Amino acid sequence: FEDGDHYNPWLHENLTFWSKFIKPNGILAIHDYCDECPDAYIELHKLTDFKVIALDRRLIILQRFR
Repeated sequence: FEDGDHYNPWLHENLTFWSKFIKPNGILAIHDYCDECPDAYIELHKLTDFKVIALDRRLIILQRFR
């Protein structure tokens, strides 16, 4: 669950570091996926091994597929 600083470079560093520990079919949830945090949009589109499985207001949930 990522709910740290939602701006780069910190968000990029957190996602790069922690996503490598998520196994196939594992879940990644990120809070503040919204217009007020544009870096969240940018960074999530770079996570090519994940697909969106749920989106509710400011929370997005992704699942690793490989």
